Amino acid sequence: MISNELLVKAGMYDVRPETFKKRLIIIALISAGLSGAAAYFNLLTKPYYAIPLAAIPPLIYLMTPYLGVLSLAGSVEEDLWAYLASLWILQRVGRALSDCFKVAASIAPKKEVRDYFRRVASRIMAAGSLYGLEINMRLSPSQAWSRVYARLYDYLATRGEAISEMLKVELEDSINRTLISLRQRTERLMMTLIIYTLTATIFPFVMIMIYSFQALAQEGGVSSGLLVATIAITVAPSPLFVFLFKVFSTRLFYFKKETVMHAWIRTISVFIILFALITYAEARGLSPLPVVLGRTRAAMLALGMGGIAGYLTIRKEEWVLRGQAFDFPMLLQDIFAELRGGRPFSEAVLSAKAPYKPLRDLVAKMKGWAKLRLPYTVILENVAREVRYSVSRLISLLIINALNAGADLEETFATISDFTGRIRELWIDTEGQKMANYLTALLAFFLVVGSYVMLFRILNVEAISKVASETVRSAILFQAFAQTTVIALSLGTVRTGHVTSGLRELGFMSLVTLAVMMFI
Repeated sequence: MISNELLVKAGMYDVRPETFKKRLIIIALISAGLSGAAAYFNLLTKPYYAIPLAAIPPLIYLMTPYLGVLSLAGSVEEDLWAYLASLWILQRVGRALSDCFKVAASIAPKKEVRDYFRRVASRIMAAGSLYGLEINMRLSPSQAWSRVYARLYDYLATRGEAISEMLKVELEDSINRTLISLRQRTERLMMTLIIYTLTATIFPFVMIMIYSFQALAQEGGVSSGLLVATIAITVAPSPLFVFLFKVFSTRLFYFKKETVMHAWIRTISVFIILFALITYAEARGLSPLPVVLGRTRAAMLALGMGGIAGYLTIRKEEWVLRGQAFDFPMLLQDIFAELRGGRPFSEAVLSAKAPYKPLRDLVAKMKGWAKLRLPYTVILENVAREVRYSVSRLISLLIINALNAGADLEETFATISDFTGRIRELWIDTEGQKMANYLTALLAFFLVVGSYVMLFRILNVEAISKVASETVRSAILFQAFAQTTVIALSLGTVRTGHVTSGLRELGFMSLVTLAVMMFI
């Protein structure tokens, strides 16, 4: 099942099949030992629960190569048009095929993609163009890139002089395929989001209903096993779904590491401090709040305020980076329009109007550099540094590499601005579809959380049994807390492809859930 070819496709270059199997056996033995010990010391409700407990860790490790192939394939296909554009431009000016893939590696935003293209270039250099392409064809995790290698192989073997012509056709075809692929990935994302909505909202609500009926029937003496299972069903699948959301989402920007760290530190710090203050004040009767919250509702209030604090840390940066991704192609088209009118590059930059708020600072800097009459290569390199956390960096580096290779300035801008404009239109289209389904999932969550109030009030649990009332109330509060946390972070990942963006959802969803909790 685990071959060396599979591990290479997954990007696990330093792991041999024998090493992987040894690690799998060690994980299985440790997992079996811990599960057996838990069963022997009666830590499990039923002894046979040890079987799935022992099987889950090795199964997860066994799946890592297959998930790695899926992840790497999605990464190398994400900006397929840009990599093919670099191949075509550099081949057209006579650069070697291995050098073309090195340039593709240099513009890639992700480390795993850079490593992938460097290895592609190394194989072509070491084994020759034809045999190197054949090896890459076999070891590529992506079907789209396997197809490109196959076409390159055919043209090199039969019509080597027409390879740039083939790459131009392939580039045009790749644009269309990229548009189709992005739509398909968005459709997969939406399907995954629908499945997650059912898994994390509807099904747990049904289980809470069953738990409530059992609590009423048994006068509050119901086992906590069903409640634990309900929370586990809500929480456990979330990491897998977040991984799928990150694979299927088109990430148009990347947060600075410092921003992510500061956002999470503020979120966790505010949560801990506020929760500690509320519980301490209520324990001593010093709370300024008009009602007693208790631990669960205090945790929800603290989580909401922590989420808001974290979101305020990333809010401006997210707005600017998102604007750079969507508006930078329009700026390129404005500059190209000026170039086509016969203006030099500096004059074209100074004449561009660019009424885009997120690009206001960038355009001001570009005009300052243009007034100094800096060479256009220097201006473009400075632009690439300014937009280095956005997908626009890739566009800037693509222009720079094309010009360094000897391509014509006006032709380069014409080609790349046309491609980026078409990609931008698709981004806008897919973002609209994504937001529609995102709002549907959000509405489903609010309906389920609101239904907890109806469940508790319509059943009139307090009038039937005081003991059962406390049992059902505690169960619903715990479930609402767990459900809000994981769904908020998951929906934030759907929105931008980054878990950190979920701090916005975590803030306002937690406060809405707290308001619902007050009725329970």
